Amino acid sequence: MKTKIVAVVIFKEGEKVLIQDRKPWDKYGYDYGFFGGKIKQGENPEQTLKRELKEELEIDINLKDFKFVKHCKKQIPEIDLEIEYYLYVSKIPNLKKINCKEGKPVLIKIDDALKLRFNPGDKEILEEIR
Repeated sequence: MKTKIVAVVIFKEGEKVLIQDRKPWDKYGYDYGFFGGKIKQGENPEQTLKRELKEELEIDINLKDFKFVKHCKKQIPEIDLEIEYYLYVSKIPNLKKINCKEGKPVLIKIDDALKLRFNPGDKEILEEIR
């Protein structure tokens, strides 16, 4: 089983989350996910978040606004992948100030998001934060 180590953020306020519409470019065929990405060699999770959010949304973040939630692993046998997550939560950024470079931002109620096509690990995490 392959392993992918990621730092991701769930932007959440009340019952709403900001997720990433990744279709059609997600290489595993899942349509939605969280913002963030793969931790590169020599990076820590916070450095990854800063880099990824700059690349994906063109925003500079203040890590004081991000709360570390947990470090966990989720297995996705159907694609022979284990994802090791460093998971953070933050309030939803000002949507007028983001410029999404990868996919599209989707502001949605958590219950509605759970009906969408996420990888099973992301969906479990979304259910946990609900």
